[in-house]
Amino acid sequence: MRPTRTFRTSEAEDGRLVWIIGGETHPTGDGSSASGRYREIRTFAKEAFGLTDMQTYWSEHDLVTPDKRPYIGPLEKGGSSIYVMTGYGKWGLAASACAARVIAGLITGEDHPCKELFDPHRQLPEDTGNQNGGNDKDEGKKNESTTVSRIAAELEDGQAIRMERDGKPVGIYKDEDGSTHILDLSCTHLGCEVAWNDGDRTWDCPCHGSVFDSTGNVLAGPAKTPLKKLER
Repeated sequence: MRPTRTFRTSEAEDGRLVWIIGGETHPTGDGSSASGRYREIRTFAKEAFGLTDMQTYWSEHDLVTPDKRPYIGPLEKGGSSIYVMTGYGKWGLAASACAARVIAGLITGEDHPCKELFDPHRQLPEDTGNQNGGNDKDEGKKNESTTVSRIAAELEDGQAIRMERDGKPVGIYKDEDGSTHILDLSCTHLGCEVAWNDGDRTWDCPCHGSVFDSTGNVLAGPAKTPLKKLER
């Protein structure tokens, strides 16, 4: 069934029962509306369970390997005292239990039938690069002749837009105080162009999953340095 939905219950601090509903899987920085995805989940919650009060919402990373199998084993090829367990691809509850047994076996010298299957150094399919097609079709693009000042004046507080200046992608964000922030949209990891996430108000990289806040500060790696701030 598509789109996939997950749901479970939890208990709030005041003892009320709450539902945690997930879905709308997508690559980071694909340029589509995150707020639209939240609306879809809210619609599902109302139609399926009669829920109408959304208390909060968030997005989270799930690492997926090229062959969809987790990396479980020694960090360095040929053996290591450091082990890695990652790339669960949204199946962390089951995969982490398997990973614990594989790693325990490696440490104690016991064999495990899944050891080779999840070996971090196994042969992988070739990386096909960014599957998201970039952001060349963004409706929010503005050409170089449009001035930053004019665009900023058109933006509502909390909104952002992409434009080009001197042939390079630039992001403009107006914060809740009305201040304008101008950013170089080249990810500081390996230079891919980041895309605006209107639901979380972040700049997201479609290539390797880095996430920057609305003013360019790093929220999630592999990037380690903020987006470059630009002058008007």
